[in-house]
Amino acid sequence: MEAARQSQQAGREGDGDRLRQFQRTVARAAMATAPEEWSDELEGQIVRAGWDLEAVAARVRQAQEGDGESVDLLSDLGGTNTAIQARSWSQVKAVEAANPK
Repeated sequence: MEAARQSQQAGREGDGDRLRQFQRTVARAAMATAPEEWSDELEGQIVRAGWDLEAVAARVRQAQEGDGESVDLLSDLGGTNTAIQARSWSQVKAVEAANPK
C-alpha cells in the first residue's frame, strides 16, 4: 500500500514538472510575438496552461512597450503557487482531449 502511495506521489510531482515546462514554453512563445499576431494555437496553449488570455496579452504588451526590462512572464502570471499548480498535466491533457480543434 505504501509503495502505491509513493508511486502516485511521484507521478504527481512528474506531472507538475511537465506542466511547468509546458508553461515555460508557452510563456516564451507569447513573449516572442505581439498579442495581435498570436495564432489560435498559441491562444489555446495559453488557456491550457491555466492562464487568462487577456491578462497574458496585457502583460506581454506592457513588457514589449517597456524599456527593455527583463520579464519573467511565468512568475508574473502567478508562478507555480496559484491555480496554475492546481492543474496537473493529466488535467491539462484531459481538457485538451475534450476540446479538440
